This record gives sequence, C-alpha cells and structure tokens, in this order.
Amino acid sequence: MIGFDSGETKRQALEDINETLEDVNVFLYSPVIESGVDITVKVKKVYGLLSSSSNSQRAFLQMINRCRRVEDPQMDFLNDGRLKINSNYNFWKYAEVLELNQHTVTNTRPEFLIEDGVMRVAENDANTKRKNISVFNTVERLNKHPSVFINYLRVLANAKGMKFNIQQPPTPTEEENATDDQPATPQKKKTKIESRASSIANAKDLTPEEYDEISHRKKMGKTTTDENLQCDKHYWQNFFLTNTLDDKVLKNFLYGTNPLQNFVGLIDARNHDKEDNLKSENQLSKIEIVKALLERLGWENARDEDAMKKEELKRHFVENVVNDPLFKRQKRLNELFNLNKAYNIHKEMTPQQVLMWCNSLLKDFSLQIRADKETYYLELQNDLLALIKRKNNIGKIYYDKDNLLKQVALNQQDDLFIDDEPTQPQEEVPPTPQEDTPTPTPQEDTPQPQQEEEPPQPQQEEETPPPPPKSTTPAQKYAEYIRYKRENDIDDMSFREYQEHMQYLQRMELYDTSLLDL
Repeated sequence: MIGFDSGETKRQALEDINETLEDVNVFLYSPVIESGVDITVKVKKVYGLLSSSSNSQRAFLQMINRCRRVEDPQMDFLNDGRLKINSNYNFWKYAEVLELNQHTVTNTRPEFLIEDGVMRVAENDANTKRKNISVFNTVERLNKHPSVFINYLRVLANAKGMKFNIQQPPTPTEEENATDDQPATPQKKKTKIESRASSIANAKDLTPEEYDEISHRKKMGKTTTDENLQCDKHYWQNFFLTNTLDDKVLKNFLYGTNPLQNFVGLIDARNHDKEDNLKSENQLSKIEIVKALLERLGWENARDEDAMKKEELKRHFVENVVNDPLFKRQKRLNELFNLNKAYNIHKEMTPQQVLMWCNSLLKDFSLQIRADKETYYLELQNDLLALIKRKNNIGKIYYDKDNLLKQVALNQQDDLFIDDEPTQPQEEVPPTPQEDTPTPTPQEDTPQPQQEEEPPQPQQEEETPPPPPKSTTPAQKYAEYIRYKRENDIDDMSFREYQEHMQYLQRMELYDTSLLDL
C-alpha cells in the first residue's frame, strides 16, 4: 500500500487490517501507514528500506513497529546507497535551529481579534506556538541529511531499547569515492518520484466533465488508483498549459516543490507570496543569498547568459564569496539549503568542489553552473521560459522590475488573426420632421423659441471628468500598496495583509452604508 493508492483501496484495506492480511503472504506498505494501525496477525519477519527522501527516522521507527506479533525479532534494513556509514554524530538540535530563526519566531504579524464583542489588533500567541512546531519539523528534516541519517536512526533506536548493527559496510571503492559533496552512487534505478511522474504522464486524458466528476468522488475517497493518476494528469496539464507532459520536468514539481515560483521569486521577490511562517521567511532569505552569490561570482542576474572563464570564477569565489560576511554564516546556509551541518567553504577548495557547492545553492531555483572546455555558464532548467511564456499568453504576468523575462501578455498584443477591415460608415438618420411648424425664411429673422427658452446649464461648466478606472495590473496594485504604507507610516505590512485589510475596509463601508439606509 503506497501513497497514491486510491482512497477506496486504502479504506478497504484499513477498515479491518487484520482481516485483510489473514491470507496475505507479503505485505508492502509506505509511510501511508505510519501510526495508529495495529497489525495483530502473526508475522514472521519485518524488513525495511531506508531513504532520506521519505519520512523521518522517528516516523520510520513508528512504521516498522506496526506489527505486534513478530516471530523473528531481528529487522533487516536495506540502505539505498546515498546514506553514508560514518562516525558523524553532529546532529542538528532544536536550540540551534530556534536561535537561527529567532527573529521569525518571536515576530508575528498582528491580527484582528474579537474579545467580549470588541475588535482589536494584537499579536496572536497561537502563531508563536505554530512557529515553534515548525522549528521542530525543520530539525527532523535537517537530520535526514545523508551524512547523519543512519547515525541519527541508530541513536533513536537505542533510546527505544533496540540494538542497531551494521551487517555489511560499503565496499572500499564506494567508501573512498564518497565525499560530503558526492556520496557513493549506486546503480541507477528509477526513484519513487520518477516512477510517480511517469505514471501521471502516461495516464488517460480526461475531459473537463470527467475531471469534475472524478474529483468529486475523490474527495469522498471513492476513486481507483488509475482515476487518481488521471486527475493528477489533468491538473498538471492545466498547470503547464500543455496536453503533453514531460515526466523529466514533472518530477521536479511533485511533493510540494515548485521550481517556477522559486525562479520567478528570484527574478523579483514580489512574486513570492509572503506568509507569516518559517518557510516563507526562509525562502526570502534564500532568494537574497542566491542573488548575492550570482553577483559575487560575476553574473548580473539569473538571466545573465555571459560565459565566464574558469580561472575567473575561481578568483571571484575566493575574493568575493569566501570573505563575504553573508557567506561566513555557514551554519545558517547549511540549514537553509539542507547541507551537511559541518560543511564550510574555504579558499583551498578545488574547482569541482566550488562548482558543486554553488550548484547546491542554485538547484532549488532551477539554475546550474555548467562547464565547457574553458568557460562556465548559467543554465536554466525545467524549460521554465517556455512555461512562463505560456502563462503570459493567458494573461499571467509576473513582477519583473528589470524586465529579465521579456514578458508580453497575449491580450496586450494586436490580434494577428483579425483582419484589418475598414470600419463601416454609420448610416445617417434623417431628422424627425416638425409637426406643422412653419420654417422661417432668412428675411423674417425669427429667433428659434427653443433657443430663447433654453435655461443656462451651469452644471456642465462645473462638471468634473469621470475618475480614471481603478488600477488592475499587478504593478499598479503594488504601487498602491507602497503608497498606502508610506502615507500611513506602516513598515511591517505585507502585500497580502494589505489586500486583506482593503477587503475588510470595503466590507465595513458596505455595512455602514446599509445602516444609514435603515
């Protein structure tokens, strides 16, 4: 039983797990069964697969202890080859991560609170508690790093009274080749993410009506695994705005990652939808660091296509990066980019080590430094420029103060499919004849009575032109946000908070108007 099995499959299996397993010889399951399930049928032996890209060591120990009646008390685990067997017990601790994120944890945005029927603006203590939980989750994620995964699992297992032994260490060749930058590489096989991306890309196409119907049943847990994959495919087809999905690109967007949002945030930080949590604050910190890294290495921005000589990049790294105070906070860098906790950059690094360290910071933003014979250059991955262009064509424009993306919305262009036909002349309507009214001759010089009796119209002289239409483009909305903050002397209001505040004021204005009408 695995994560993208259908809700109906999970329901049938877990409704009475012991009845399900009565006639089963081998039962395979992923973290979809992690806690809260008691398997009381007799089990001969439990095996496990270790992976740093799955759940944490604590949750893994919960998984393997679902079976209550196991004949063989020894559990055998298979290492995936990326997890290193060493003597590194330098784990991340809660106090360390809390200290690195202290500013974000202690500073929470004010909220509207209603107490005893009175509305006031104050900080919500629940936000501080929520952020402290995020710190704990961050510690677990950081300790899943391949350099400490096995030893951290060993410590937790020993604390539960379980003995932990390594039966077969890696061969000398693998151990000699393994470094902090490049772990031992096993034989290439399709990963879980690659398998899921391939299954989605090869699923059946759905019509919008079929998608709505299956999505409705999916919410109730009444779909099959194939239908779940079909729903996922339809969703990603809409996201990528194409009927043909590339599983090599799709795999980088699964499981909560979004290379597109990371990249456009690097282009302009306003594209990041800021929230009051650790993840959002850390993302803004990563954007600042990656921008600084590119500039220190000699590239102006993420779209700089200039090639750089190899010796020039190494010189820039030694002179501009190693000595920069921003990059001397190595522990903070290691936490943000999920690197080995003890890793430090220095002047004696080889060109390959420099390249691998820089790319470890750039990879989340779909950027990599590539090398040819004599130069280095920036490579944009995941076909993002084509995706951004497709987004532009449906009217989605990203913030881009330096015009690095050269965006043009299709609805802002002249439609090339409309013929330039001349406008048709309007048909002249003859004036309505007057009823039995004699037409004066010029000799009579008789004034028109309508002109004599027509009163003056001072309101036309005082009439003011209609106000311009309300701003609709993202740039105009953001300019209004900046002007509002400046006029009201507000420094710590995010763009999202400003939008929520404006919506609140509009609702209150409508409410006051309705009271006046009453």
